[in-house]
Amino acid sequence: METSNKEKQDFMGSWGVYQIRRIVLFTPAAVVEDTRLSAQGKILFIVINSLSKNKGFCFISNENLSPKVALKTTMLKVYLKELKENQLIKIVLQPASQYPRKIYINFSGLMERYPKLPIKIPASARLSAKARRIMKNV
Repeated sequence: METSNKEKQDFMGSWGVYQIRRIVLFTPAAVVEDTRLSAQGKILFIVINSLSKNKGFCFISNENLSPKVALKTTMLKVYLKELKENQLIKIVLQPASQYPRKIYINFSGLMERYPKLPIKIPASARLSAKARRIMKNV
């Protein structure tokens, strides 16, 4: 299926590409414009989304994540909780693993919160029944 120029422009208009020094960050523009999220929560989501862009998840500790978003680990926990409560991320603890925590982008939550947003979903991502219905209707 070939994509028209109009569709490509609409898609690119829905996503923002931000560059800070040598780091390129990708995020849905709808997240940046969402008034229900705090500024720190948005920045945290942008960083997590950029770290997760290939697989839909990332392994990163609070100690490694906090300097990337300029937050102390205690405040980082507050904003991770905000993103979880807004169903933008899922955190899975794996205590016996070399990487004790996986942070997933919650594609189902993104699709339900921003239904018109074109989202590139990795093949390994699990979707809710509601998100699958949205995908069929797009």
